[in-house]
Amino acid sequence: MVLSEKLATLRKAHGFSQLYVAEHLHVSRQAISRWEVGSSAPSTENLMELSRLYGITLDELVGHEAENPTQTVPKETPVHQAFVSQQQKTNMLCISKKTFYITISVICLIFLCLAAVWLGLVNHSQNKEDGTIRYEEMYDGGTPSPDGTFEFE
Repeated sequence: MVLSEKLATLRKAHGFSQLYVAEHLHVSRQAISRWEVGSSAPSTENLMELSRLYGITLDELVGHEAENPTQTVPKETPVHQAFVSQQQKTNMLCISKKTFYITISVICLIFLCLAAVWLGLVNHSQNKEDGTIRYEEMYDGGTPSPDGTFEFE
C-alpha cells in the first residue's frame, strides 16, 4: 500500500475528518487532501506527527510492514483525543511566565507601599516621643535667646 492510501485508510479508521487532522498538524485541509490523493507528500515533521496521531511508528507509516493499518487503533484511546502541540505548550508557558511576573511585581509594589507607610508611622511616633519643646508649644511668654535656649520671664 502506498503512503497516500495509508494516510486515507488510517484517518478513516480512526474516525478523523480531514479538517481535524489538518488542525492537529497546523496545515490546511487541502494539504491533507493532496497527501491522500498522492499529488504531494507530507514533510518529515508532518509524517512524525501523523505517526503519533495514529499511534503507529514512522516505519509502519512509510514502510511496507503494516499489512492492515486499521489494527493499530488502540481500544482505550478515544477517537478525538485532546492534543496540545509544542507551539501551544510554549504559548501556555509564556502566559504562565507573564502571569508570574505580573504577580511578583504586584506583590513587590504592595510590600514597598506597606514599608513606606510603616516607616512614616515610625518616624511620626519618634517625633512625638523625642521630648523636644517647640517654640509654638511654649506658654507663659517664654522667648528664645540667641544661643537657642529659652528664657522665661
